[in-house]
Amino acid sequence: MRNLDQGEILKRLSEEFVEETKERLEKLWRLFEADRSGQHVDGALNEFLRELHTMKGHGSVFGFQSVTVAAHHIEDLVSSLIGEPNWTLPEVKDLLLLIDDIIESGADMPLKELQEKLPWSEQDEARDEAPITIVWVCSARVIRHKVRRDLEVFGFRVISMHDAFEAMRYIANVMPDVVITSATLDGLPGTDLVRAVDAMNTTKHIPSIVVTSFDQSHPDIMALPSYVPVVRLGQNMVDEIVGALTGLELKRVDPDRPLRALDS
Repeated sequence: MRNLDQGEILKRLSEEFVEETKERLEKLWRLFEADRSGQHVDGALNEFLRELHTMKGHGSVFGFQSVTVAAHHIEDLVSSLIGEPNWTLPEVKDLLLLIDDIIESGADMPLKELQEKLPWSEQDEARDEAPITIVWVCSARVIRHKVRRDLEVFGFRVISMHDAFEAMRYIANVMPDVVITSATLDGLPGTDLVRAVDAMNTTKHIPSIVVTSFDQSHPDIMALPSYVPVVRLGQNMVDEIVGALTGLELKRVDPDRPLRALDS
């Protein structure tokens, strides 16, 4: 039996992922359509989220980052509706159809193309110009959902994520207008994510905002570039974020400004 080279192995793994995901999608559609038609089954939403979470994790491993991002988008929408009588939103259906298309093609979709295909609100579609796109990174689910919903009320388009490494890949491929991150994330601090975005030639033009409960003297905050706005975690943080967004262009004029710790 001949030895398979790395390319052949990856091809086989990718094909196995596609077949497994087709089966998983069939199950997701059954759960979705049953609930939408009024056949509410105890635990259906939790089962839907478990299958979705597995699909999301496998997508990154087997080279289908677009499936991971789309599944995460569904997960974010549906997780915020736990306990609600109806979680089968039209946006969830549109995202499942999008994953169907990706899997049927047998190839990953470029994230920039995926960004254009993600379902948005009717208010977005009615605009003459596309709204500002924000990548919002936060490990705390409740805060992540609340801030996303509140920012969408202000008319922003928000992609929320919980993982800094996943967010970095998305940012580098899609080039959002703004990155907002919690200073504390699982695995990698949000302040490191901001510095990474700031250091890369392809992303250094993207402004960032950090949300934190740390005070200004904390080492992680002191090490941030001085032009990165820092918003205190609290009751008024969304208003402060919106205020920071308004002033970002004025603050981000000199890429050679010193670090915050060196400012007088």
